[in-house]
Amino acid sequence: QTQSVLSILVGGIAFETPPNDPVLAPAAENTGYTLFNSRSEAFKLPPRDPQPYLLVFDDSVRGLTAGAPVEFRGIPIGEVVSIEAQLDAKTFKFSAPVTIDLDAQRLGVHLENLPPGADLKTLRRELIDRLVAGGVRAQLRSGNILTGAQYVSFDIFPDADPVKVAWSQTPVRLPTIPGDLETLEARVNKFIKKLDELPLKEI
Repeated sequence: QTQSVLSILVGGIAFETPPNDPVLAPAAENTGYTLFNSRSEAFKLPPRDPQPYLLVFDDSVRGLTAGAPVEFRGIPIGEVVSIEAQLDAKTFKFSAPVTIDLDAQRLGVHLENLPPGADLKTLRRELIDRLVAGGVRAQLRSGNILTGAQYVSFDIFPDADPVKVAWSQTPVRLPTIPGDLETLEARVNKFIKKLDELPLKEI
C-alpha cells in the first residue's frame, strides 16, 4: 500500500489507528511515537506474561531466525529468542537448542471457575503437562517456500511417544518432533530403498 513512486524511493512514515483500540484523548504536544519496521510488527499484540522454554531439534534449523513466530495450531503464542548448536561428545551427534518465549495468555483463553487465590504458575504447569501427555509437540515448519524461512509450530500428534516434562530444568525443555521436510525425506528414502530391493530385471 503506497501513495506514490516517490514515497517508495525516499521512504515514508504511515500512521494508522488500530480498529480495536479504545478511543483516547488527543496526544499532548511533543509526544514521542515508536516507529516499527512493518505494519504487522506494529499491530502485533504486546507480550503479557512471556515464559522461556527450550526446544532441541535434531533436524536442520536453516531458515529459522531469532524473532521467528511460535504458533499453536496457527495462533501466535510467542517467538524464537536464540538458536545455538551443541555436539554430543559420545555420539558426535549435532543438535540445535532453540530458546523460545511462550506467552500463553495471547491465546485469549478465558479461565472459568478459577478458585480465589489460585496459583497461575501451578495452573501453567498442569496445563503444559496435560498438553504434552495429549501429544502436543513442537515442530519446525516452512513459513515461506521462496525464502526458506521456518517457524516453530506446536500441534497435536496422538501417536507421539509419551514424554514427561522435567520441571527441574531451567529453562524447561519441551518435547519436539521431526519437521515435515525431514519426515518426507525419510519416507522418500524408505521408498527408494524398497524400490532398490525389488528384482526389477527379473520382473
